[in-house]
Amino acid sequence: MTDVFISYSRKDKAFVQVLNQALANSKYDAWVDWENIPLTADWWEEIKAGIEGADTFIFVISPDSIASKVCGQEIDHAVENNKRLLPIVYREGFDMSLVRPALGKHNWLFFKEDNDFDQAFASLVNALNTDLSHVKTHTRLLVKAQEWDKKHRRDDLLLRGDEFVISENWLVEALDQQKEPLPAVLHKEYIQAGREAQEREIKQEKRRILILRSLVGILSLALLGAVGLGAHAYNLWRKGEIAQITNLEEKSKAQFLAGQNTDALITALDASHKWEKYPGSDLTFVYQALQQAVSGIREIKVLKHKYATRRVAFSPDGTLLATASYDDTIKLWSRDGELLHTLIGHTDYLRRIVFSPDGKTLLSSSDDQTLKLWSLEGELIRTLTGHEDVVSAIAFSPDGATIASASADQTVKLWNSEGDLLHTLTNHTERVWRVAFSPDGKTIASAGGDDTIKLWNLDGQLLHTLTGHTADVWDIRFSPDGQTLASCGDDNTVRLWDIDGKLLHTLSGHEGTVRRLRFSPDGQTIASVSNDSTIKLWTIDGQLKQTLIGHRGIVTYLNFSPDGQNIASTSADKTIKLWTAEGELVETLSGHNAFTNHVVFSPDGNILASSSGDDTARLWKLSSYTQVVLKGHKSFARAISFSPDGQTIATASDSGFLRLWTKDGDLLHTLDSHDNIIRSVDFSPDGQLFASVSNDATAKIWRVNGELLHTLEGNEGNGWRISFHPDRQLLAVASGNTIRLWDLEGKLLHSLDEHTGTIQWFEFSTDGEKLASVSTDGTVKIWNLDGEILNSFGNGESGYNDVMFSPDGKLIAAARDDNTLQVWTVEGELLHNLIGHEAPVTNVIFSPDGQTIISGSFDGTLRLWNLEGELLSVLKGHTDEIWWVAISSDGQLIASVGQDATVKLWTIEGDLLQTLVGHQDWIFEVEFSPDNQTLASASADRTAILWDLEALRFDVLMQRGCEWWREYTEYQDNPPDEQQAICNDA
Repeated sequence: MTDVFISYSRKDKAFVQVLNQALANSKYDAWVDWENIPLTADWWEEIKAGIEGADTFIFVISPDSIASKVCGQEIDHAVENNKRLLPIVYREGFDMSLVRPALGKHNWLFFKEDNDFDQAFASLVNALNTDLSHVKTHTRLLVKAQEWDKKHRRDDLLLRGDEFVISENWLVEALDQQKEPLPAVLHKEYIQAGREAQEREIKQEKRRILILRSLVGILSLALLGAVGLGAHAYNLWRKGEIAQITNLEEKSKAQFLAGQNTDALITALDASHKWEKYPGSDLTFVYQALQQAVSGIREIKVLKHKYATRRVAFSPDGTLLATASYDDTIKLWSRDGELLHTLIGHTDYLRRIVFSPDGKTLLSSSDDQTLKLWSLEGELIRTLTGHEDVVSAIAFSPDGATIASASADQTVKLWNSEGDLLHTLTNHTERVWRVAFSPDGKTIASAGGDDTIKLWNLDGQLLHTLTGHTADVWDIRFSPDGQTLASCGDDNTVRLWDIDGKLLHTLSGHEGTVRRLRFSPDGQTIASVSNDSTIKLWTIDGQLKQTLIGHRGIVTYLNFSPDGQNIASTSADKTIKLWTAEGELVETLSGHNAFTNHVVFSPDGNILASSSGDDTARLWKLSSYTQVVLKGHKSFARAISFSPDGQTIATASDSGFLRLWTKDGDLLHTLDSHDNIIRSVDFSPDGQLFASVSNDATAKIWRVNGELLHTLEGNEGNGWRISFHPDRQLLAVASGNTIRLWDLEGKLLHSLDEHTGTIQWFEFSTDGEKLASVSTDGTVKIWNLDGEILNSFGNGESGYNDVMFSPDGKLIAAARDDNTLQVWTVEGELLHNLIGHEAPVTNVIFSPDGQTIISGSFDGTLRLWNLEGELLSVLKGHTDEIWWVAISSDGQLIASVGQDATVKLWTIEGDLLQTLVGHQDWIFEVEFSPDNQTLASASADRTAILWDLEALRFDVLMQRGCEWWREYTEYQDNPPDEQQAICNDA
């Protein structure tokens, strides 16, 4: 392959020699035929190969080259292969009528004798370097395609793997952006054949596996019938089935990690179905694969064209979809995926399709420079002509009376519904990619290759020009309320503007051109698609909510259904995917920009609050998973607490500020009072007061209206925990090695200062008559509310990490650094020193009935003990330190989390029910909702996750997975044979 091919007349050979030398000096490789020999078949094949293998075709224009038959044939072959043409004029005086039309479409460079050669050559070099990567890919793929074509289109010459994906993406982008030189027909056929070959190979491999399984089954039955070998054969067969299940588990997980969620779910269903028929492998891993796949699936349907799909649109009532493809056809489908009509009429690449507001007609635009209006029965109503180049975008006004169209001819045109031209808007300096009406129909927005967005009125007057994007602007959309304009483009960003053109937010996260965006019907979500093959969902204030992965090529387009429940997307992978707009089983609450350290449910369980190292707290409404960001803290929002009635939220930060909010996220009060980190906040049982404790050696009592009642001074060391007594007018504050008891008038009642080490934890007993504390001094102390030590125990040799009263208040369990767990009576009698953990014990809890003690450790295990100190179960499964343990209020479920980024659910008997996979980093905390139906977890991966415990049962997962599969394959002609049995019994 070479950089350039030079076509010229022999009479201009001296000039071409000079030009060739200048190219060589500039490190360009040129193909030049220096020999004046007859046109033989072999020679012509060499010429054609030289043209096909060159990135650019340079034609030296002179009277002799224009009149030359051979030069004309060379131009024709270059045009046939869509090579980039660079005409350069050396001698004038030629007949313009003889100039090939292809040459007339390009700017000519002048190298006449009276022109400055160096200046002209600099222009030539600049042209050669323009979009060089695209041109070289054009050449490389054309050479491969030519070889494939000449060798009878053999499959072994087709593209595979990453090379195929890259090439298919190149084709889509080149066609979409009309990059010169355009791909040739052979490019399209070669890449399409590559995709079809891969699909055939997948089917063949699946058939091969089925045949092998059948042979294994036949062989197994034969062995079973053989005398003396039946049991042995059965065992071999059984082991083979278990091995298949294991292989399917691993395959599903690998597909999930690769973003192939659909394949992952089908594989996981297969593994689960086999496990039900032939149990024997570990259900834990089968369950993990199934849970991960069902939770990750968002696709509900795939519709297919013969070629890559370009556009998709929902009818206003949501009952129909229209799709457009590179095959120049439009297809109309029912909402559930049945093909209704195929619309044929455009003669070139389809650009846009859009339903009229009344849903009675469909409008389309194309590279054939026309707009076409269709009935919903597929009949062509009229064709609108007037543009002089590709019609890249179209839009109806909200009342349907006006049509706007945008074109590569740098204009926007306004038409009435009868097809009459009303206005032509001219101010863009490059092709116009997109046009949109505001919801009130009074403003038109346009955007294009000049990196700008322009706002116009209906009379065609320019109102504003919005600048900020640094490359082509590909799409623009008004929010449903008309107050926000969203844009996206080649600079990989989405930008949000107010209606006056002020930039509000820049949304970064995509790793390629952001091609399209849409607002959800309620205006609360923005969806964007990109060359990085992903769909991203954002909040209206610019926070990333979720990334949908599943397409295997550039995602070219998307649309929300009118009810906002589904998203439809199109891709270079030839599919249209329908997605659920919200997940059902697992909801990842993303938006924090640093670790999420704390989650807490509101008393009614309808709101989850989270706090983070990004200096914010967030409120998540669990009915809709919408979030409210509580902003304003200038440092780590460490503490968050609900009032007992759930109407007020208190947040506290490391900067010493307290903030009070309504449950809807409205700021009530900002309290600047502490001089250091605020460690803890707590509401009084009646909700009228709240208290805070800080490292500034003070605690404070406040009214819920923000009035400071008392400052509790005299605390020594860092204050870290504060707690109201459950039913008395009493407040306990821990700092350093002391717990202080205060009345609610701010009077110090007692200082509990017998510890010699830092207090790690304290807790009121269930009956409220006692308080227990643990310390790094290796002791546990029990106090009455008069500040008297009732009992002190511990050998002082090992520190304590956690302490808990039994529900009846008669026992205390304490977790120790020396790997042991101790159980004491409140009178101070050591009942049991429980040995077994191999690392410090970090957590201890009693079951609600008080009959079981649960301990968690850095050794990665949980242990269950009875009140006699007997070990009931060792719960193994975590692969790293356990950091938090919780139990449901009914005592039936235990949840544990830690450094291995998994949530594990166990029965109270110690059986592992589920391993919940979804977090990408350490999990700090887990909490059951008040009704025990939902689990919330907080992680260093910056997210909180809500887990629907009912939906995550194995049988429910199988049911949901099979329901999805049946809907997904409803209108597929031939679902793969091996999939047919997966859900037949479910």
